[in-house]
Amino acid sequence: MLYQFNLYIAESYKGVNEDVYMDFLVKHSDRFPIYFGFLGNLYFGKYIAYQNPSYLQQAITFYCRVKSYGMLESREAHYLSMLYEHCEEEGILPDLNEDSMPY
Repeated sequence: MLYQFNLYIAESYKGVNEDVYMDFLVKHSDRFPIYFGFLGNLYFGKYIAYQNPSYLQQAITFYCRVKSYGMLESREAHYLSMLYEHCEEEGILPDLNEDSMPY
């Protein structure tokens, strides 16, 4: 499993197989919740590149999901905080509950 994960990471840096990599992360994220953070990072990058609000919501969802398992890393916590600040500035703040708070 780790070999396959590292292979997808190496391939995704080359710009190929991103969809396959994302499918792999989604498929195995319930078993390895840390993968939710990687998914959040991918959608955060897509949001920065394309400014599509659905990517923003997906990034927040995955970051909150990894947070619920207690596996949110400091970089991801920073990204989540930035996304909430951006949403607040734009007036598109998603519904908040205790599990989805960035802090």
